[in-house]
Amino acid sequence: MKRLKYDERFKIPIDGNPTLKFYTKKGLLLATGFIRIVIGGRGPYMEFDRAQIAHNNIHIPKHAEHKLGNSLSYYWEYRSNDDCFAKLYDQKICVGYADYKVGMWYISPDVLKTDDFEELMLPLYVEDEVGVKLKEETLFDKL
Repeated sequence: MKRLKYDERFKIPIDGNPTLKFYTKKGLLLATGFIRIVIGGRGPYMEFDRAQIAHNNIHIPKHAEHKLGNSLSYYWEYRSNDDCFAKLYDQKICVGYADYKVGMWYISPDVLKTDDFEELMLPLYVEDEVGVKLKEETLFDKL
């Protein structure tokens, strides 16, 4: 068994793509394009700018409304308008455990899919030969 590093696990480029469409697992469009993948103390997150987010397909849940306008909130929470209830973060304050940027949006790759991939990441552990084969089936080769 081989343990893959985060940068080896992604099926998409970690340094962004301006046209790739991201959907919830149920197929609701959440974003078009992304800036980069940030790997911090709480795992990987996809980084988006405000213009890349499909704002008509998200909302602020009732339980997160208290964060709006609060100068101490690290982020404002949004959720997808489908049964997936995918969480999006609108970053408001810098944190020490990751290179999140104020004004950018973040979504876990675990809740996203693209037209080409149901899962954006390979498993953490793979058989050596399987890992090589899976890595060959990534978007890197399609770009």
